[in-house]
Amino acid sequence: MGPALRPSGLRALFRLALPALLALAAIRVDADAAPCAPAPAPDVEVRIDEPPAAYRLAEPSAALAAEAAQSGTALGRGDRLLGFTTNHYAAEIHIATASVAAGCASLRSVVVVIGARPEVLVDGRYAAQPCQQDAILAHENAHVAVFREAAAAYVPAIGAALRRTLPAALEAATEAEARAAYARMVRAALEPWLDAVRQRAQDGNARLDTVETYGRVFRLCPSW
Repeated sequence: MGPALRPSGLRALFRLALPALLALAAIRVDADAAPCAPAPAPDVEVRIDEPPAAYRLAEPSAALAAEAAQSGTALGRGDRLLGFTTNHYAAEIHIATASVAAGCASLRSVVVVIGARPEVLVDGRYAAQPCQQDAILAHENAHVAVFREAAAAYVPAIGAALRRTLPAALEAATEAEARAAYARMVRAALEPWLDAVRQRAQDGNARLDTVETYGRVFRLCPSW
């Protein structure tokens, strides 16, 4: 009988990378100021960006263990770490506004691009063992798919939330001020949905890291 199988501790890294991060404080509007005139509804687009995963297939065992201790979804056999996957979610926000008129600026369009940025690391001891390396990669690529699916699953809901939340026009002295104000609103609206993305990914990864799934991985090759 081989070594006892046990799933490694699940450590999922979910970091939201938002360019030019601004505070999520709500915009204060002067109570005495006249409201902006009605404006056409803005175009809102939420899409997924899926760049290829990064792979590091020849990691020294000690370095692999040190990185996995901080983050990742780890595949192990007994006390041996074989590979793991890290990820962070990146969100880019693009805002276009009309020229300021009478102290108001209207929102023309918002584009939000969300994507997983997974990285797969494999113990370098298996670089010369195609069966074992392929088995590890198949398992880790399943984690990559989970990270990506979690983001894609919420695209319709995120778009609907932005359409409900964003006013067609707001008070602003300049276009830059208007864009900054809308950026704060978008980020505030995104945050609960990104929490849902992270939770969905965490749940999906937990279903992959079990004694049963690890057993199927190890049965793919005659020896480890």
